[in-house]
Amino acid sequence: LPFILPQLLIFGVFFSEYLGNPEANWRPWYLMVLGVFSIFGVGVREECIYRATIQNLLAKKYANSVKGIWITVGVASVIFGLTHATNLLYGVAPIAVLSQVITATAVGVLFGAVYLRSGSIWALILIHTLTDVAGLAKSTFLYRIDAEVISELSLSWGTALVCAVYIGLAAFLLRPSKCKQVYESLCFAGEPSEAALHT
Repeated sequence: LPFILPQLLIFGVFFSEYLGNPEANWRPWYLMVLGVFSIFGVGVREECIYRATIQNLLAKKYANSVKGIWITVGVASVIFGLTHATNLLYGVAPIAVLSQVITATAVGVLFGAVYLRSGSIWALILIHTLTDVAGLAKSTFLYRIDAEVISELSLSWGTALVCAVYIGLAAFLLRPSKCKQVYESLCFAGEPSEAALHT
């Protein structure tokens, strides 16, 4: 629930801004539904690649200590963040792409932590989908292209604050006292040593 509330807030702000606006150029309802399902496909694809595959492969090798868990989450998240640099190919301003890469990396850290703690890829796909729909609400529900929406992003204190919140939540989820549960939930991880629990 704490991860879904921010998305609902963004939806509320978006709809309050445009719902009563007669000049808002809304897409027909079927294109809105198609847009949401398209974004759901992105959530499925990205979570299956970056969390269920890359993060799991890294976890097999490194997730036998607190430090190893953070390496696992960190590397998978950086790869996830860097893939968003492809928006440069669509004419998005470099500063906007840099902002998106940094934010996506921070979101990836939180998603990785949620996945390790919950063990549920479907819960993560739902959160990812809501995040994408909230972030791209203008292009999903109005006639706006994604590149136009992304170009409105820029590096700012707001970006830094959002990233700090994401990483702070991940740090809370992966605090040392909870890492033993993470070890035990990874069926491919061996028994952690006492030394590993404190590193």
